[in-house]
Amino acid sequence: IHIDPWKTYNDGWTEGAKKTLESIQILSKLNPKFRYEICTEESIKYLSSSDILNILRYLKSNLDIEVFEKIEYVVIQSGVGLDLANMKNTGTYNKERLKEMVDMVHSFGKKTKEHNGDYLSNTELELRFDNNVDGINIGPEIAQVETMTYLEHMTKEEIDQFYEICFSSKKWEKWVGKNFDFTDKKLLIKVCGHYCFDLFSLPKIDDIIKEKLKNKLLSLP
Repeated sequence: IHIDPWKTYNDGWTEGAKKTLESIQILSKLNPKFRYEICTEESIKYLSSSDILNILRYLKSNLDIEVFEKIEYVVIQSGVGLDLANMKNTGTYNKERLKEMVDMVHSFGKKTKEHNGDYLSNTELELRFDNNVDGINIGPEIAQVETMTYLEHMTKEEIDQFYEICFSSKKWEKWVGKNFDFTDKKLLIKVCGHYCFDLFSLPKIDDIIKEKLKNKLLSLP
């Protein structure tokens, strides 16, 4: 379970760390088998290596050891963000920052995961693994393939209906800037449609989507 309160607790690292601690304590009582991913991606909040070090020290000091051991992944950052509307990465890759975070997280016995790995080239992905990153999240890109497949097979009426659902969800706000044209129905759906599939199902194209996702995954290094 990814514990990521940083969009709400965005001032420094302490409040986000406290909320992370509180969430893990509650969840571990509900199910002691839960395992966790902590910290956040560049697009939500910048975290320095010292921030992540302080968060890990804080959690280790305040969680029972067996619960702290259930933290499996720590999200690290390399300076790269994500622009879903334009289907590209943003920012500048910083190898030294990445490697410092990797070494520090590994010293706590945790695995590292970088988010915003969507749209990276094979060479850019290999750079991460060459520097001992354990995992890369490409969920938004894969979900966008699914969304765009929906759009290809929707009628105008279905697009209008799905747009209203997506617009009302406000999930698009996370991914766009102040100048985003939220009246562009297809673009708004492309940005946040994957958050709203449970509210608007088109089972007739499930097999098409599965085939597209399979081909996308097979093309990864």
